[in-house]
Amino acid sequence: MLVLPDGSEFVAGYFGAIKIGAVAVPTAPGLTSAVYARLIAESRAQVVILHSQFFEEIAPLLGCLPFLRHLVVVGEERAGSIPWESWLGESSGELAAAAVSHEDAAFWRWNTDAASGGAIHRHGDWVCCCRNYAADGFAVTANDIVLSSSKLFHVRGLGNALMSPFDAGASTILLPGEARPGAMLAEMERTRATMLFYTPTQYEAMLREAGRRNYDLSHIRLAISVAEPLPDETFSRWQRRFGVRILDAVHMFATRRRPEWQHWRSGARALYGQQILGLQ
Repeated sequence: MLVLPDGSEFVAGYFGAIKIGAVAVPTAPGLTSAVYARLIAESRAQVVILHSQFFEEIAPLLGCLPFLRHLVVVGEERAGSIPWESWLGESSGELAAAAVSHEDAAFWRWNTDAASGGAIHRHGDWVCCCRNYAADGFAVTANDIVLSSSKLFHVRGLGNALMSPFDAGASTILLPGEARPGAMLAEMERTRATMLFYTPTQYEAMLREAGRRNYDLSHIRLAISVAEPLPDETFSRWQRRFGVRILDAVHMFATRRRPEWQHWRSGARALYGQQILGLQ
């Protein structure tokens, strides 16, 4: 189980787990001890890699849950745990991949609030997602720099900010803090991000923030709206302000073969294995 903010430790823990054939369990930071106890028990996690700021919520569970064996702590060292830095220092720089198939379990996904049961995803699911959603849908390439508001513990963030850029050889920007409008616009400008994944509410908040000062977002080639339908007004205002179209991932999937598409609802098409039903 991973209880970490976005950063290199999360990436290393996630890829390391699935590479050895274990099932990674990305979990939201900042939950209560009772919720972590339920999630560890349900997933039968044997190891939890966590940041030291969440140690007090999880440490009492060691020895109380039958499957939990070790706590690996990132940040400040804590008694009764394995320090992350020491653990890495004692490990080999090479790691052989386990002999898994595309049908084997790769990671466990909870709902955002972890209020209900999780879903187990296979190794092959990422291939389908990266190739049919990111590569074919948004033409992610090695030249892109991706910025997503969703955190890596959430499956949307895991796909948009980690797996899709990794598959394409693109760069990704991982920020451990909250996705505040001013901070996000400043980060876009500083890193010259080329692709954005945000919710309509966040695009609206950034438009309000952009009214306070000028931001140069001329390097962005594609802004993608996720999670909920994109209002027409938000689409129009964003395009007028920054000269960049927002594509609504809820309704359409653009491809590089159709650069003439102008409106976010035009050119809707089905992903592999899906159907589109028209309602009058």
